[in-house]
Amino acid sequence: MRITRALTFFAVVLLCFSSFSQGNEAISSIWNSAYHRQFDFWVGEWDVNLRIQQQNGEWEDKVQSTAMIYRILDGRAILELWNENKFNQGIKGYSLRYFNEDKNKWELWLNWPGKNSSGSSTLEGSFRHGRGEFFSEYAKNDSVTVTQRYTFCDITPTSLRWDNASSEDGGKTWTEGNWIMEFSRKKELAPNFSQDEKPLTNDDGNRCDLSEFLFFDDWVGSWSGDIRTNTAGKWSKSEAKMDIYPLLDGCAIVIFMDYEENGERMKSFSLNSWNTYAAKYEEGILDNQSGSNFNIRYGDLDNNTLTMIDKDQSVKSVWKKDKSKLSWDFYEKDGNEWQHRKSAVVKL
Repeated sequence: MRITRALTFFAVVLLCFSSFSQGNEAISSIWNSAYHRQFDFWVGEWDVNLRIQQQNGEWEDKVQSTAMIYRILDGRAILELWNENKFNQGIKGYSLRYFNEDKNKWELWLNWPGKNSSGSSTLEGSFRHGRGEFFSEYAKNDSVTVTQRYTFCDITPTSLRWDNASSEDGGKTWTEGNWIMEFSRKKELAPNFSQDEKPLTNDDGNRCDLSEFLFFDDWVGSWSGDIRTNTAGKWSKSEAKMDIYPLLDGCAIVIFMDYEENGERMKSFSLNSWNTYAAKYEEGILDNQSGSNFNIRYGDLDNNTLTMIDKDQSVKSVWKKDKSKLSWDFYEKDGNEWQHRKSAVVKL
């Protein structure tokens, strides 16, 4: 069944700022093209049977899991939470995906942490004839580049299949991977994020218990306050709200931010973590504004101030937690100077 037919099976949940909610957002007309809606078949709550290929070549049903898939940022992005059905153990994962109009491709960002091991990876790709294929590359050695492929196929309103494969000759031939995920729909919509309940993937929060991860512990909660924005040298103030949740069993937090700027409703989503591979704090952020793309920043902690800068040295975010107050400042590079664009202060 073609992906577009699956769109009719989902209800639209209307949201407004006065009842700020995250997880199943209404679709803005900006993000309502056929391309932007290609992943809507996945929205909802799913039972997942993970089949793993054994050393003898046979496939076994090894892992029973739950996946909750959300439409966020006015429908711009799709958020995945994936959790093996074992408390405080097993596989846990997160992904964020959106259609990058500059590349004319879907861009995927993932984090599937191990014990005190966390970091983001990315893929990109597209759909054709109801099949989605997404690719990444890494160097196996000085002479061989491995291409990885993740595939969504056999898509119906109540089921779908995910599998992986790899190639060492630029995609001329493929070696079947050792994972197959079989999704069976449980609910049309996953439950919204709530401060009253732990989100999926967060059990006791002890998977990542290094001090760098623990730094985010007291960020969790529902925050409100003001944000000041600088437009052409003139500062204006409006209400701001941040809802921050623990994720990946202590390995990350996610931040939903909502405020008004120049009469427009601004929303952003970020995942903040300690990247153990880069030995840096990591922030990956996407907003609901046309013309912007996912931005990943890295930084260090100094005297309880966390400064995050992207690889192009073009934008900077500065976080500071002081007792019951959380502040966030955003800067853009203009020539050799950092220009202060936004400043928010929120309280629990």
